[in-house]
Amino acid sequence: MPSVNLGRIKIIQRGAYLAGTTYQPLDIVTYNGLQYICKATSTGNLPSNTSFFDAIVDVSIWSSEQPAPGKIPLADAQGKITYLWVALTPLVEQSDIGTAPNQVPRNGDLGSMACQSHEAVRISGGVVEGQIRRRAPVIKTAAFTVADNEHWLICNGTASIAVTLPDAATNMGREIMLTNRAAFTVVSASSNVVPLAGGAAGTAMLAAAAGKYATLVSDGTNWIITQAN
Repeated sequence: MPSVNLGRIKIIQRGAYLAGTTYQPLDIVTYNGLQYICKATSTGNLPSNTSFFDAIVDVSIWSSEQPAPGKIPLADAQGKITYLWVALTPLVEQSDIGTAPNQVPRNGDLGSMACQSHEAVRISGGVVEGQIRRRAPVIKTAAFTVADNEHWLICNGTASIAVTLPDAATNMGREIMLTNRAAFTVVSASSNVVPLAGGAAGTAMLAAAAGKYATLVSDGTNWIITQAN
């Protein structure tokens, strides 16, 4: 029966690189903190010479732990099997997932935005499908701080109302809708609101007249009035 010589098929760990040693393809050596695999017979050629070696991995992530998913077995010079350990860091911690403000939504939820039901909204491939609605409007009658879960705010005070807006730097892109039902101004507690016509940030938001409204959007520095009357 004819035979076929497949050549060398086993990866061999050869330890630290030695200039006087002859290395064969599939030999693995350590050099300057990296693992290199030989791809052409070499004597005296540094592992950094890409004609003879390819860098494969930082040696600090090799371990001799038992086989497990995500570990690749390799044999050392004595034939001992070791494993490549890959540490996977989750993109999102479990505690960061949920429907509370500033949490990452599960499939069917949209964080601080309320849904009709968990079945009414579906997130698939980065596309949101279904019906979405914000939380109900909240009526304010005196100075207040905008909460994380508040979007629509109706101001109905007996005097001017000062509003402490969320930090623009940590709320970039967030929208806040204000409506005035009283004949008193609604102002920001800080000079962080850019008028509809642009210009320097100030405190003015709603004039002293019922029916006035404004939509504020954070640009990461200030709150920008994007629509108003």
